[in-house]
Amino acid sequence: MNPNTPRLPTLIALNAVSGLAHLAQFGLLYPLVALYLSAQGMPAWAVGLVGTLFWSGMLLGSTWAPRLMFDLGARRVVALAAALTVLAALGFTQLPLRGAVPAWLLWGAVGSLVGVGTGLRWVANESWLYSLCGTGNLGAVVGWHETLIHAVQALGPVVIAAVGLASVAGFYWAALAAALCFAALPLARLPMPAASMAVRPIGPWRLLLNMLHSVRSAQQGAAARLGIWSGLMDGVLYGMFAVYCVQRGVSAQQAAVLMVVFGLGGLLTSAPLGLLCDRKGVAFALRLMVYAGLAMAALLLLASSAEENWALWLAAAVLGMLSPLTLTMIVATQEASRPEFKGDLGQAIGQASLAFTLGTVAGPALAGWVLDAGGTLAYTVLVALLCLAGLGLNVRRHAPCA
Repeated sequence: MNPNTPRLPTLIALNAVSGLAHLAQFGLLYPLVALYLSAQGMPAWAVGLVGTLFWSGMLLGSTWAPRLMFDLGARRVVALAAALTVLAALGFTQLPLRGAVPAWLLWGAVGSLVGVGTGLRWVANESWLYSLCGTGNLGAVVGWHETLIHAVQALGPVVIAAVGLASVAGFYWAALAAALCFAALPLARLPMPAASMAVRPIGPWRLLLNMLHSVRSAQQGAAARLGIWSGLMDGVLYGMFAVYCVQRGVSAQQAAVLMVVFGLGGLLTSAPLGLLCDRKGVAFALRLMVYAGLAMAALLLLASSAEENWALWLAAAVLGMLSPLTLTMIVATQEASRPEFKGDLGQAIGQASLAFTLGTVAGPALAGWVLDAGGTLAYTVLVALLCLAGLGLNVRRHAPCA
């Protein structure tokens, strides 16, 4: 391919691929499986374990993505991710809800394929996309991309609410969305620059060890720390907030609509959040998000009765505005210039996505256990504690991005 090919068609195509894949993976399959299994009577702890297996697959995909990008190229890795998602979405339609093998294990095993596809697509597609952008307006670029991500994340529950949970139609819609990636991907004609790829690829085990070292380091690894916290927030909120709402007394159908409101919160704030990072720095944006989350946790604690569902609607909108993944991607892209990465954007984003995935592996299982053990009150306390933990993250060295 000619490296002088105009960038804009490729940027549009990669955003389209990311949006379609995210619609299938995060917008539809992740909340759909939780809501569908809850509607069929599966206990919250088992639904949480299914979510954990989802993210365990993403852990595998994220660790292998940088090596596969070096061996196969970003394009083939993105195509593989879409194929795995189609296969998993169709596989869900054939799974039983009871039998000799525990249902949560079967659903979690197929869900892990979605996770693998998510990890591969995230690292490969995002590395490819951000490698074609400048650094002066990085926050704005990431913010607008995350706006698209939140848009399709909000669209997914709309589809779920429309088709209902009485059938498996939602899974077929997810398969269609993932399949459309194959129509958009050929339009991305500009390849990922060679300067953004590793001279010598790093193995999955080394990537994991490097990420753990970064988390422990006081002088570096802000993206890894943000990634773990972001994953926990995402797993606890996006992964189990619908189940929390059901336990608060709303119907599964209404819980799906609440998740639409949740997604709209992120849709409306991702781009302003990226611009805020460009102007005021990541630390300022992070504190603002944490204070908003604490306010909503306090609201839910005060309005704890099932009759006060107005609090759920307001909390869903504001909690959806907590977009720590936007901050994580901004810091990860900045950290690609660190000596250990040598400009390899795939490894930098891969390490951050690996940290995010570790958080999301723990998040649904933790939230499911808390809901079963302590009910909705304990879940709200968990959200508040996670918000407080965000205040302890050291991202001050990443001041304004410009």
